[in-house]
Amino acid sequence: MQALQGAKFDTTNGQTQLFAALWHQIRPQVYDAAVRVVRYAQEFPAPTLVLEDLSFCEATLWERRTTDDVGSWLLPALQHAIAVKAHDAGVPMRYVDPKYTTQQCHSCGELGHLERETLECTIEDCPVNTVCRDRSAAVSIAQRADLVETTAVAYHADD
Repeated sequence: MQALQGAKFDTTNGQTQLFAALWHQIRPQVYDAAVRVVRYAQEFPAPTLVLEDLSFCEATLWERRTTDDVGSWLLPALQHAIAVKAHDAGVPMRYVDPKYTTQQCHSCGELGHLERETLECTIEDCPVNTVCRDRSAAVSIAQRADLVETTAVAYHADD
């Protein structure tokens, strides 16, 4: 990211070359992670992968090079890799609405108080006090799978 932030190019061709070189370096790690996700899912009977619908995150790495939010381009890239590998393995996928998944308590469904790495549920009767926000979000995402149809994954081949 530092290399991209410091890059100054007068041409789109130069930007494209730099992006291609960086993507060439990180792509194997992204696809390796996707393979591991699909293999893990296959350990369960009749697996379905459930992901947040991040179709609104269409910015390229180059467009996001000055932000600190790597997730704005890396998460959609990882999701694409997972879609490719899931399709190849015959594992169905579902995409769910990502709205409030990080803020929503996985137990009671109410919005809680976010800290850097935790979610604190402020509902008195809820058995959840403080929980890892990523784990709570993962459970909330999985719970939403029952509300949507299995998605036929549209993707372009490994690129």
